[in-house]
Amino acid sequence: VRAEGTPGGGDVAHLNGAPGRIDTFIGGPSHGELSGDADYSLRADSFRNVHAHGNAGDDDVATLNDDPGRFDELYACPGEVKLSGEEFLLRALSFRKVYAEGTPGDGDVARLHDSATDDTFTARPRWAKLSGDTFFVRADSFGYVLAYSTQGDDVAMLHGSNGKDVFVGKENFGKLRGTDPTTGVKYFSRALWFGHLHVYGAGEDRRDVAVLHDAVLEEDETQPVGMTQVAWLYEFERIRERSDGDETITDVVDQVFTVYWQ
Repeated sequence: VRAEGTPGGGDVAHLNGAPGRIDTFIGGPSHGELSGDADYSLRADSFRNVHAHGNAGDDDVATLNDDPGRFDELYACPGEVKLSGEEFLLRALSFRKVYAEGTPGDGDVARLHDSATDDTFTARPRWAKLSGDTFFVRADSFGYVLAYSTQGDDVAMLHGSNGKDVFVGKENFGKLRGTDPTTGVKYFSRALWFGHLHVYGAGEDRRDVAVLHDAVLEEDETQPVGMTQVAWLYEFERIRERSDGDETITDVVDQVFTVYWQ
C-alpha cells in the first residue's frame, strides 16, 4: 500500500506493524515505509509527519534518516524515538531497536534518555548508543550527543578520537569533545547524572587533557541525587584538578582512578 501526500503540506501518516512479527521501518524527510516478513509493505510519500507503530515485545527495527545540509534533532527514550527537522517529523513507537542517521558537519543534536532499569551509554566521535534490557538506540554522525540518566545504576563510557581530546568532569556530568583527525569533523558527547563514568583518551596525538572539578558539600550534607560517584580516566596525558579556584596539573602515564563520593 502506498499513499501520496502533498509536498509542503501538513499531512500526517500512521503506519501500524503486525503483532508477533518482526517489522522494519525506514524513514527519511520525504518518505516512510513499514514492512514485515515480506508479507506487507506500507509506504507514505511526501507526508510531513510519519508515525510508525511497532509492537512492544517484538524485535522490531527502525532506521531514521535526517535531512542533509540542515539542522536536525533526535529525541529518544524507551518506547519512543523521533527525528525532526525544519520540514519533517519521523516518530518510531514501540520499536526494540532504533538507528538514527545524522549528517557529519551539520551540527545535529541527539538527546538520549534512559529507562527505569540499569542502562549503558557508549559514545565515540562518529556514533553513540544507549541501551538497556528492553531497548537500543544508536545515533550516527550527530555532532552533539547528550545522554541523561535519571533512574537505575547507569554507566557511561566516553571514547575520544585519535586527535586531541578534552574531558571536563563535574559532580553531575562529564563531557568529552574534540575533532576527528580523519574527517575533520568536531564531536561533543555529554553524560548527565550517570553514577559511573569511564573516559578514554586513546589518542595517538598524545595531548589529551582532563579537567576535574570537585563538589562542595556543607557539613553533614548527604550525597545529592544525580551526582557522579566514580570516574575512571584512561590514556590521558594531563589532568587538571580544580577546587575553589585553585588548580593542580598532573602529568600522568597510567590509568587514573578518581572518587567523587564514597
